[in-house]
Amino acid sequence: MIDSGELHSVQAYYNLLNPSAGQPVPKDFSALDYGWLIDRAAAKGMAVAVIRVLAAAALTATPEAGGGSSPEPLSPGSDYALDLKRAEKVKFLAGGDVESLAQAAIRFALMKPEISTVLVGFSNASHIDEAVACSGAGGLSEEAMTRLKKLWDSDFGNLNR
Repeated sequence: MIDSGELHSVQAYYNLLNPSAGQPVPKDFSALDYGWLIDRAAAKGMAVAVIRVLAAAALTATPEAGGGSSPEPLSPGSDYALDLKRAEKVKFLAGGDVESLAQAAIRFALMKPEISTVLVGFSNASHIDEAVACSGAGGLSEEAMTRLKKLWDSDFGNLNR
């Protein structure tokens, strides 16, 4: 449907735990591979709104307030228990000018120029405060992105295998 050019905008699942809509992942990545959806849509002139940036609160200080309530995963390979394990692996992102894991997640999404809108779901007011704090803050460091790419390439150390 993207290649038809008939759409004006799309929503894409995109976060630190499954970046495949806008970052390379290995062929055997355990989460659903969205195949560079963001880049393909933007190349056709479509606006791109990204969703699930906080991974149903798995990428926040209060994951228990988030999305573990659904028995079915929103996206294949991204069930909540597995996302919590993946989130443990990216906690190194919080520190320095990145005050929290939630801010790292939001800043990650904001740094991709093909993205038009970052939709931040929230379970409590602190999630709104986290999003506001990211406005104009800039992206993640080159060092952080290098570490993330190593995690993605290893499928987070093959947590589910």
